[in-house]
Parts: sequence; structure tokens; C-alpha cells
Amino acid sequence: MTQSITTPKAPKTNRTIDLTDSLPDITSNIIHDSEHYQLPSDIFEDDVFQALNDLIDDFAINPEKYLKPHHQQHLDVTAQQYLNS
Repeated sequence: MTQSITTPKAPKTNRTIDLTDSLPDITSNIIHDSEHYQLPSDIFEDDVFQALNDLIDDFAINPEKYLKPHHQQHLDVTAQQYLNS
């Protein structure tokens, strides 16, 4: 007799990060405090987008470096809930 074990799946959520609205704000904040503050910030959006993409890659390689304590706590709670279910 074969016994199968079914593991509960996480609810599906939208896991898309849309930078369309936030990229101009992020870029403006970066440029505001730099030596380029007199230039239009939108000319730097591609560079900032690439920097954010590199940060995501770095996070994927070494997430412990970027996780804040409360994020780690949420991961621990999720793991415990799964193990107790």
C-alpha cells in the first residue's frame, strides 16, 4: 500500500513588483542628494532600475544580508505554522 502525503500550499498572491510608479520617486530621492541634483532625474531611471535589479540578484544570492529582523521572524513563524499543521 502506498501512502501519499499532501502538503498544504500557500495561497496564491500577486508576486509582481511594479516599479512603474515608484521608479521616478526612487530616482528623484537618489538624485536629490547628489551632485547631479540640477539635472532632470528621469534621465537616470534606467541606471536606477539596473541598480534595483542588481540588488534583487544580490538578495537572491545572500538573503540573510538583506533580511531585517522582523522579516526573519515572519519566516520563522511561517515555518512553525507549517510544521504544526
